[in-house]
Amino acid sequence: MAIVKYYLKRPKSESSAIILIFRYEGSQQKFYTGLSLKSQDWNTSKFRAKNTSGRSDLAAVNRTLDSLEADVKAIYWKLLERNEDSIDDKQLGNLINERLNRSKPKEETFFTFGREVVERKKSMGMAYKSVQSTLNLLEGYNPKLDFKHFDLNFYDKFLNYITSKNFTKNYIGKHITNIKALLNEATEKGLNKNMAFKSSKFKSFKEEVYNIYLTTEELKKIQEFDFSHNKKLDRVRDLFLVGCYTGLRYSDFSQIHKSNIRDGKFLVKDTKKTGTRVIIPLAEVVKQILIKYDWRLPKLSGQKMNDYLKEIGKQVGIDDTIVKTRTEGGEKVTTEFKKYELMTTHTARRSMATNMYKAQIPIPSIMKITGHSTVKQFLSYIKVSEQEVADSLAEHEFFKG
Repeated sequence: MAIVKYYLKRPKSESSAIILIFRYEGSQQKFYTGLSLKSQDWNTSKFRAKNTSGRSDLAAVNRTLDSLEADVKAIYWKLLERNEDSIDDKQLGNLINERLNRSKPKEETFFTFGREVVERKKSMGMAYKSVQSTLNLLEGYNPKLDFKHFDLNFYDKFLNYITSKNFTKNYIGKHITNIKALLNEATEKGLNKNMAFKSSKFKSFKEEVYNIYLTTEELKKIQEFDFSHNKKLDRVRDLFLVGCYTGLRYSDFSQIHKSNIRDGKFLVKDTKKTGTRVIIPLAEVVKQILIKYDWRLPKLSGQKMNDYLKEIGKQVGIDDTIVKTRTEGGEKVTTEFKKYELMTTHTARRSMATNMYKAQIPIPSIMKITGHSTVKQFLSYIKVSEQEVADSLAEHEFFKG
């Protein structure tokens, strides 16, 4: 049960602040709404301003209170859905306070706004580390940055600064993307009036870099390899295969449990990065792995798993030579790797998307699982060589007629 009530803080005073009381699961939290009213205009039985004919100001107060009530309940139900069993009181309080404080945008600087975005993403279980990294980098560049400073002069100087650190072109591009996203959100909320970031010259960029995927044959080798001599590698192999046959990110597939299974044949999951719900057919290999661990998958850190995956690939014999070229510090760098050296948890997701594409599953259907918003974005994500495309086309009836 979730109940919102409003009270005057000092009902006997001539004018008083309106307090929001939210009761849920036997708990209660109190919030200042930022509104105040004369006691003579308050209806104590209906917890609203009096419905006085002709008083547009009181009608406006009630509309605001109605809107707040709806938003508070929506925040509560969404958080309960994510946490499933119980509510984190602190998270709930932070989210409600954020909603109530939207009436004070002018008090915020770029960095305070950025930190609020990070905290909101963190409290909602969404990906936040990339934005946090961007804020840290900007503070290292100039801790006094504010919205007015993000012009083309800033853009040029910041690019020189970040390029001098020998970061890759894609890493730099990701920070520019994050900056533009923060400024765009701040603009929508009325915090930012500086539109220089919308210039075509204030641009992000991305360099096409080859990232591996594992073929169905390679996945079969991993699945059938005997790791009984090493329980750690056995568990990592199982977790990795779950990712390869669900297409979920590590943060999502590592948290799968029985409550995510619907009708014994579908996997239903709210993704952490985007908050969207995906429904995926439950592959038999995934089902057997879940049964093996009594529906509670092993827990491992992403970094540890990346280290073990390279050992798995090496033992299984996934050792083709891969040549990667990318820009670092403004210079082109070409490096050779053994394929197993490039295996990470994200290889699972890319393998799923690429293998589904090669199996001629319609792209829109695959995008429902991967969450890509455009076909262009999806096609740049999957890793299919020109020869693989040609081989696939050669099997089409159009070329056999």
